[in-house]
Amino acid sequence: MTPIPIYIKAFRDWLTSQLLPLYAPQEATAIAQWLLEDLTGQAWGRLAMHPQKALSSTTHQLAKKLARRLITGEPIQYVLGKAPFYGRDFMVNEHVLIPRPETEELVHWVLKELSSPPPFPHQILDIGTGSGCIPITLQLELGKAANVQALDVSSSALEVAKVNAEQLGAPVIFHQRDILSAQHDDFEGLSVVVSNPPYVRKSERQYMHDNVLAHEPATALFVADEDPTIFYEKIADCAFHWLRPGGMLFFEINEAMGERIKDLLQQRGYLEIIVRQDLKGKDRMVKARRPIK
Repeated sequence: MTPIPIYIKAFRDWLTSQLLPLYAPQEATAIAQWLLEDLTGQAWGRLAMHPQKALSSTTHQLAKKLARRLITGEPIQYVLGKAPFYGRDFMVNEHVLIPRPETEELVHWVLKELSSPPPFPHQILDIGTGSGCIPITLQLELGKAANVQALDVSSSALEVAKVNAEQLGAPVIFHQRDILSAQHDDFEGLSVVVSNPPYVRKSERQYMHDNVLAHEPATALFVADEDPTIFYEKIADCAFHWLRPGGMLFFEINEAMGERIKDLLQQRGYLEIIVRQDLKGKDRMVKARRPIK
């Protein structure tokens, strides 16, 4: 094997070349630079000013170790043990999905809808919380204006979410619960229910990147082709009872399911149903409101 370079730019170029079988050139370069930024604590723009500067012996050894994991296809977020979301770093591992930009857009939409100071704290529930990025962000952004709870079926995912809540100082209450077994009287008086449930149909696996399929938890990603809206139906049914009159339900959705989700919400009595596109122009989010009367 070719010796792994010790100089910053040479190491970046070497790692980029090793990642090219897995990623497009621009993404491979971004991953290599991200690794070096994290290990040195400096932005790439600053590192690039001194391309012939050598990595310290300790940093070089760690960089080589982490690079080998990246070359196998392991996502950099798992390699580093963290992922950025809404301006904060969240711990992630193989038990939780890596937070994605469209989920940030969903959170931003929820916050925008809750921007007016409430007469009493908003009561918010996140379903299928994973790393906890949604409820923790909502709690931190809203502060005393909200009381946030979250649930997940996975005890391993909840361990990650609780660590993130503690490290970021968010007093979110977590519950281990299977939403498919939820009852209409489990919660009441909620202002908002938000969820990013599993929504990728198993037939869509062929279009997904190998590093996602090999490393991210399948139970948090996939649903059966014959019943792709199972989680949306159950959550919509329960949320109609859990929400206070006028309360809002937010979903992240499969881009091919916008009209189908809209229809099932209409059938269950929700009003003001909006399907919103993400920054890439794909149907990715839905908001609906429980009637006031």
